[in-house]
Amino acid sequence: MLVELFATLSPRSIFLRFFSPLKTLPPDMLARFTQIDYDRDMALVAIEEREGKERMLGVARLMGDPDGVQAQFAVLVGDPWQGKGVGAELLKRSICIARERGFRSLTGTVLAENTTMLALGRRFGFTIKSGAGPGEFDLKIDLRELPADF
Repeated sequence: MLVELFATLSPRSIFLRFFSPLKTLPPDMLARFTQIDYDRDMALVAIEEREGKERMLGVARLMGDPDGVQAQFAVLVGDPWQGKGVGAELLKRSICIARERGFRSLTGTVLAENTTMLALGRRFGFTIKSGAGPGEFDLKIDLRELPADF
């Protein structure tokens, strides 16, 4: 299903998520994305079921640092489902899971041209600062400061 999701992505969506152009998901990347170490990492998928057939609309990943203090996130939504709340729901659930797992903060790197993800980060309370690379921003949220009913 991940390969099918990848096929729905425009070159721009691929670049915004992977920071480079890709024609296909290389086998090593596909293995890394589908073989999860659930002790430190998590993958959430948005699935639509229609007439007994499932398809993946989007995926969010949490990758925990070895010290268990901080986790990184990434969100990918297929082009046909962008702007419909799928990414927002995946990010919100990722934040909740990271907090439940005891991480203190959640971070992600976003390209400056990914204005949709930057706006979503602001909406959820992430601080946004210049990143390590040119045209990159680092998003960070302190999970300990979130309201209990987040």
